Amino acid sequence: MPRDFPFDACRDLLGLLRAVFAAEKHRNFPNPRKLRSLERLARELQQAVTLAATHDPGTLPYAKALGMADGVARRLGDVIELTDPVMPILEVAGKRVRLRKRRTAERAGWAIERRRKGGG
Repeated sequence: MPRDFPFDACRDLLGLLRAVFAAEKHRNFPNPRKLRSLERLARELQQAVTLAATHDPGTLPYAKALGMADGVARRLGDVIELTDPVMPILEVAGKRVRLRKRRTAERAGWAIERRRKGGG
């Protein structure tokens, strides 16, 4: 029986990679090599998810997707160090959530204004 693709775990890991990327980018002197590596890992993981989602378990592309996801998981330690502080990552991720809520509310307000003015 082929191994199930870990879709939920990959989604979680993508979120963590995005949070680490955002925190690194937010630093005074971001490390461009680390940013490229994080982006590469996230892109590869997303490709693995897409590949697995579009193929049946037991097929060669599905197995390739599993291998890609495993490879990303193994290379995490090459990019994210044990000594990387977690608080800046959580703070940036929290700010992104709060900002998104605010922007969504603003967009909803703009849509109401357009309707009132007869603009759509």
